[in-house]
Amino acid sequence: MKGVPINSQDWPILRITMPAEVDDGAEVPFLETMQALLDRGEPYVVIMDGAEQINSPTFNSAYMKWFKTTKEKQSELCAGLVRVEEEGGQRKSLLDKAKIYIAKAAIPYPYDVCASFEEAEAMAAKLLKEKQNG
Repeated sequence: MKGVPINSQDWPILRITMPAEVDDGAEVPFLETMQALLDRGEPYVVIMDGAEQINSPTFNSAYMKWFKTTKEKQSELCAGLVRVEEEGGQRKSLLDKAKIYIAKAAIPYPYDVCASFEEAEAMAAKLLKEKQNG
């Protein structure tokens, strides 16, 4: 099944690669994994790369429903989301969108876009330290 790879091997850093397309039903294992990680009750940060959005109404609808129901818990535990985008124009577009999401309080945690995985890892460490120090 073509789904959304989640790597929690470096916990509390969670790595997600967003594909442009997923198979029907891919939202089930993705959301089960995300819920299990959230249920750990430990601070974490997400480093994400890949497609900006998944072209699946079924996946997106299920994800948004889960996101809304877990938004408060995510606010408590998620130190932030750090997106990796190497291409400068696309990175600027994602940063502009991030500012809108944050201004509208659409996401309950910091959101940044970095040019490299190295930069993202440094930002993730900073966000985790800030979250843990309260």
